[in-house]
Amino acid sequence: MSFFYKLSNFQKRVITGVVGIALILNAVYWNEWLYFFVFLFIMFFSLHEFYTLLTKSGVQISILALVQGIAIYTVFFLIQ
Repeated sequence: MSFFYKLSNFQKRVITGVVGIALILNAVYWNEWLYFFVFLFIMFFSLHEFYTLLTKSGVQISILALVQGIAIYTVFFLIQ
C-alpha cells in the first residue's frame, strides 16, 4: 500500500480510471444486475458528495433527496 502513496496525483488518477473502466466494462458484460449495482454504488457516492458540497455552501439538503435519487435510478432501471 505504501507504493500507492509514492505516486503522483496524476498517476493515482490514471490507475483509478483504468481499474474503474475495467470494473464498468465487466459489469456491462456479465449481467444487468451487476451493472445495476455498480452504477448504484457510483451514483450513491456521487450524490452523497454533491449533497455534502451543497451543505457546506449553506444549502440545506434532506436525506430524502438521496433516497429519491436512488429510487429514480432503480425505477428507470427496472422499466428498461
